[in-house]
Amino acid sequence: MKLYELTQSYQDILDLAESAEDNHYLYEALETIVDEFETKLENIGKVIQSLDADTQAIDYEIKRLQEKKKAIQSNKTNLKQYVEHEMNRIGKDKVKTALFSFGIQNNPPSLDIIDDRYIPSDFYEEQEPKLDKRSLLNALKNGEVIKGVEVKQTRGLRIR
Repeated sequence: MKLYELTQSYQDILDLAESAEDNHYLYEALETIVDEFETKLENIGKVIQSLDADTQAIDYEIKRLQEKKKAIQSNKTNLKQYVEHEMNRIGKDKVKTALFSFGIQNNPPSLDIIDDRYIPSDFYEEQEPKLDKRSLLNALKNGEVIKGVEVKQTRGLRIR
């Protein structure tokens, strides 16, 4: 589906759907369109299809940018490791240039847990239990009766 296949009123709907955070304006604009019910649904289907394509393009771009970010961060780490290695190789802890000062120093102390069986319980934080809703639903579907919960069936629109 191409954008030029949409009439101006549905193009306006598409523009609103891509930008408006308040659905009130979108619904208001939909109400102003006077078309046969099937025609209106057909055109709304086209708008939904276009929004799906936009979402896929955005997801692709997010993935591409995340990969680029990861590569840049990796290159930054590699450059810092190179500088540190070379400074250690020549025995310098500090080097000052016209623009930068490079220095190798101790990092803050950190823990290296070798065997947590020996750590006193005072150092563990209590955590709230987390409900496994998927297992609970499967148990109910398999006929288990569990007080305080029931399976509900909702309905939703599918567009093919």
